[in-house]
Parts: sequence; C-alpha cells; structure tokens
Amino acid sequence: MKLLVVVGTRPEAIKMAPVVVGLRGVGVPTVLVTSGQHPRLATEALAVFGLTPDIRLEATERGENDLGPLLADVIARISPVLTEEAPSAVLVHGDTTTALGAALAAMSLRIPIGHVEAGLRTGDRSTPFPEELNRVLIDRLSTWCFAPTRRAREILLREGHPEDRVLTVGNPIVDAVRYVQRQVELTACSQHPELAPFDLDDLSEVVLVTAHRRENIGPPLRRICAAVRKIPARVVWPLHPNPELERIVREELEGAEHVTLLPPLSYPAMVRLMLRSQVVLTDSGGVQEEASVLGRPTLVLRELTERPEVLEGGLVKLVGTATADIAAAATTWLDRTPTMHADDAPLGDGRTGERIGRWFGSAFGPLSP
Repeated sequence: MKLLVVVGTRPEAIKMAPVVVGLRGVGVPTVLVTSGQHPRLATEALAVFGLTPDIRLEATERGENDLGPLLADVIARISPVLTEEAPSAVLVHGDTTTALGAALAAMSLRIPIGHVEAGLRTGDRSTPFPEELNRVLIDRLSTWCFAPTRRAREILLREGHPEDRVLTVGNPIVDAVRYVQRQVELTACSQHPELAPFDLDDLSEVVLVTAHRRENIGPPLRRICAAVRKIPARVVWPLHPNPELERIVREELEGAEHVTLLPPLSYPAMVRLMLRSQVVLTDSGGVQEEASVLGRPTLVLRELTERPEVLEGGLVKLVGTATADIAAAATTWLDRTPTMHADDAPLGDGRTGERIGRWFGSAFGPLSP
C-alpha cells in the first residue's frame, strides 16, 4: 500500500507538507509529486518542512491564463506516473489546476482520490474563477473528502456526499503556520536576508498587501493600488509572479515613497512579515487563513469568501475592491490597534496532518510502532 500526493503551487505545498509528514510518521509509504505548475516555489516551500519531491514533473511553460492547456498538460504528465507507481490512492489539495488534473487522471485509472480541504464554497461559479468550479468537481471525483471545518462537512453532506466518506480533520494551514511561527517569531526582520534591506524593525506601522486573483487583475487591481497610495503607513507588497499583475502594480505604485514592492518571499520570510504587520490586505484564501491563525487584522479584497469561519472572530473583514472602502477600513484598523489574539479554533488544532496520517494508517493496516 502506498499513497501518491500531488502538489503544484506553493500554497498546495505548504498545506500538504504536514499531511505528508503525518502519513510518513505512521509508516504509510508516500510518494510526493510536484506537477511543474510552479516548480521553484513549490519545491522551496516543501524544503521548509524538510521535504523533497520524489518525482518532479516538468510542465510546459505557459501563461497564467492558459488554463485549458495547463490542465491537459498536467493530466498527460501525471497519468504515466500513476500507471507506473500504481498507488492505492491519490491525495490532492484544494482547487488548483494541478489538483483537478491529478484527480481526473486518477479517476480515469480507477484510483481512489482523497481531497484535502474539501467542501469550501462561495456559491458563485465565477468567484473565485476557476477555483470555485475546480473544488466542486474535485469533491465529486473524490472517494474521501477531508473537510477542514464543520461548515465544510455540512456543505458536502447537503450536496449528497456519503456521510462515511466525509471526515472533518481541520485545516493543515494551522499545522504549517504554527511550525514556521516557532522558527521565526523570536527573530527580527533584519535577520531574514529578503527583509533586511528595508529596516522594518524600526517602523511603528507596517501594512502587508498581497493580491493575485484573476478576477482582480485590471480595474479592481488599479483601485486597490489607488487605496494603497492613501494608507498612512509603510506598505510592503510581495508581488505574485504573474507578469500582468506585476506590470499593473508597478505602473501604479513604483515611486510611491511609502510603498515597498518585493519579489515573492520565502514562506518563513512571509510569516515573519505577517507577524510584523499591523494590518494585512489580501485577496488570497491562504493568507486569510494564515493571518487569522496569527491574529493579524486582515481586510479581504474580495466580495465573497469561501472561508466564512475566519470572519467570525472579528479580525478578518470582507472589504471588496473599492478604493475608498479599502483606504477607510485600513486607516480604521491602524488607528484602532486592536488586540491581536490568535484564534485558530475555527480552522483546527494544528494536528490535521497527524489526523489524516493516522486515519490512512488505520484504514489500510495497523499503525507502525
């Protein structure tokens, strides 16, 4: 018996790393595969957790919006691996093109599929696109749905998934963030080579911004940039590698004295920067979760979120992409300086990887001593 775990992007790698560690910790043979969707970023993220891909696939280099060809490429490259490895099951995460491609390839070979972070929904097929449709399709293809929260489990049950195939295990982002937090929280920003040149330790207020959603590229992103110009604090923006996104942000913000534009950061540096920030602005699902776990006030630059649990603690707020709304909310957060108590209870207890590992260990055979 062995499992094949497929990741393609950095967020997938970060969230599935604790799952791989949990599986191997109870003796479940696990083959870790990177699809080549974001090869460098995914491999670097895995290394933070002491993991190296067993199989590296080289996807054909394509633009960020070439979704159809990328999906076909993932299916074509993962299918021979599945045939050769003949795993007992394939594990995928979330809602990426890699996850959907690997699930479709496994389905065509009648290999059972486990979907980690199943059951997330906005209820709008176009927001986020294509992720909302991807995760619905992956859930339908899956033998087991590993729901991160009770709400996600209830959604899956309402959609008709068999009760014994839906398991509430928590969100592995809590495992990952806590692991990295323990490594970096006692360090200064100046001790991280990626952050050292910017003297962040001496500033009174820092605002972190991330944005990468396809639906925000264009006028919404320009409105976000206009809001950033109005924020009365140092703004640090690690740019996503999407060249169209980078072009717009640089057009709008390069030269603004209070804005620092950075290349993509390593995961430890990103966690350290979140810990240093008074406010986080993001359209990322993963950053919503990470900031929530770390107790950082966060404004979500979207109209909908598939993670409503993080809104309930009061430190995460949907704000949309209107310039005035973002600027006003960010200024309010900075003036208010709310108490930053981390509350990761809605997302889990930091033992998701261990829980999935033990479930597979007990389902397929006795646990290793």
